[in-house]
Amino acid sequence: MKKTSITILTIIFLISCSTTGDKNNARYHLYENYITDNELTPVDRIRTFKMLNWKSLDNRHLIISSFHKKHYLISLNSFCQDLDSAHTIALDQSMDNSLYAKFDSVIVSTQQHIKCRISTIHLLDQAQDKEVVNLRKKLRESDKSNH
Repeated sequence: MKKTSITILTIIFLISCSTTGDKNNARYHLYENYITDNELTPVDRIRTFKMLNWKSLDNRHLIISSFHKKHYLISLNSFCQDLDSAHTIALDQSMDNSLYAKFDSVIVSTQQHIKCRISTIHLLDQAQDKEVVNLRKKLRESDKSNH
C-alpha cells in the first residue's frame, strides 16, 4: 500500500512538473518568436539608464521602463527562478548609469536573492510594449480554447 501511494504521488508530481514546463516553454518561445518576427535589433547597452518600473513576462523575459518613457525587452541567459512571481527586482549594474547586456544582471528579491545575467536588450516603442504585454493574454486565450 505504501509503495503504491509513493508511486501515485511521484506520477502526479511528474505530470505537474511537465505541464508547468510546457507552459513556461510556450511563453519563452512566444517572446523569442516576437523578437525574431519583428526583427528587433539588440542593443549592447543603455546609456544614462535608471529603472522606473518593470513587468515580468515569464522566467526569462521582462520589460524594464526607464525615465524618458523608454521600454526595453530584456532576455536573460537562462531560466530565472521566481522572476514570474517576484514583487521586486534589483539590477546589478557594472556602471551606475548604464545597463549592459552580457555583463549586468537582474536580481530577483526573494529569500535567496537570485542573480540572473542579461543576455539581450531590445528597445521597444510604445506599440511594441503593448503588443509584448498582450502576447501572454493571447496565449491564455489559446490555452482556454484548446481545453
